[in-house]
Amino acid sequence: MRPSLISKNKTITPTDIDGLIDYGGRAFVYIEGKMRTKQTEQGQRMALENVISSHAKAGHPAMAVIFEHDTTADQQVYVAHCFVRGIYCEIQIRSLCGSSYGGNWWWPQRKNIKVIEAIECFEKEFRIYQ
Repeated sequence: MRPSLISKNKTITPTDIDGLIDYGGRAFVYIEGKMRTKQTEQGQRMALENVISSHAKAGHPAMAVIFEHDTTADQQVYVAHCFVRGIYCEIQIRSLCGSSYGGNWWWPQRKNIKVIEAIECFEKEFRIYQ
């Protein structure tokens, strides 16, 4: 790991999250996109894990979705229709999550689950609109 140029302790580096859905402070979905050929960096995975775990401790349903795409930088990414690569959630969302890997990371049940479907499964599981 390279030392940070912005952190006093020289170990913290910034990361970004591509999208956030905030259900009025009651539930949260974090969305991160990666090129099909690129892996998610360890620091970014850890940041997503920490955010989701923090929400869970506060009693707020939360999920992180990593999706993949092959859109070039000069094109718009239509996130809703991209395929889910991985899900991080404190519990297994029955209609979305397949087998677990690495703790609370889950493979999607099917390879062709789109981001919009993942969000709808989250909303249904946690009764967001009921």
